[in-house]
Amino acid sequence: MRHAPDILIIAAVHEEIAPLVQELAAPEMHIIGGRRLYAGHLKDVPVRLLVTGPGMVNTAQGLTAAIAAARPMCIVMTGCGGGFAAAGMRVGDLAVAEREVDIQIGIEPDMETQAVRPLPFSLGGESPGDRPGSLSLDSALARSAFQCLDRGFREESVRVRKGVFITVSTVTATDGRAARLFDRHRPVMENMEGQAAAQVAAHYKIPMIEIRAASNIVGKRDRDRWDIPLACSRSAMAVAALLDSDLFGKEET
Repeated sequence: MRHAPDILIIAAVHEEIAPLVQELAAPEMHIIGGRRLYAGHLKDVPVRLLVTGPGMVNTAQGLTAAIAAARPMCIVMTGCGGGFAAAGMRVGDLAVAEREVDIQIGIEPDMETQAVRPLPFSLGGESPGDRPGSLSLDSALARSAFQCLDRGFREESVRVRKGVFITVSTVTATDGRAARLFDRHRPVMENMEGQAAAQVAAHYKIPMIEIRAASNIVGKRDRDRWDIPLACSRSAMAVAALLDSDLFGKEET
């Protein structure tokens, strides 16, 4: 499936990109690496929408397969996440990642209350400025995306934050752990896929943006206070706003 470079939009589950799939012009559905991929145009921009499956292994496999099929000009990761109240996040608010941190990879700390210690080698091999388990995303794209969304959602009273995202394999379910994670990393968002996507993007030297909407607040697990449909809708709206801007070289009308 070779074609001109496009924007590859990825999410863990279908619900996170369903609003975008519905808006595709001239849509086509493919199976790439065992994953569903939708191709077409959004806001006159050629895009592919990939459902990777949740977690880092699914994300790495699905993203690698999509890149092997056709190298995109940019990767946009989107969907839901847990927002940190200490960072000013509320359910439905948006955040743009500056850095992704895998909080669980490393060496066991001396004390349970400490963060894991970095491995004695780089995971990527070519990122001397990044400590193992932590990867910076494209700073210019992150800054431009934040500015675009901050302007676009201001009238709707949606907060837009920019900062560190942490990737976990075990979802935080207590206020105590949420407080410890914020003290260590000062994150704005918790998720289960971002660091894997960032590492694959860095390996292939493809710029990446990550935008998520908070479906819940990180801490004590209370599903009655979650709003996954709102987060899916907001994150899709954010991606559409970026595609409709000049972020990817399209002139605004």
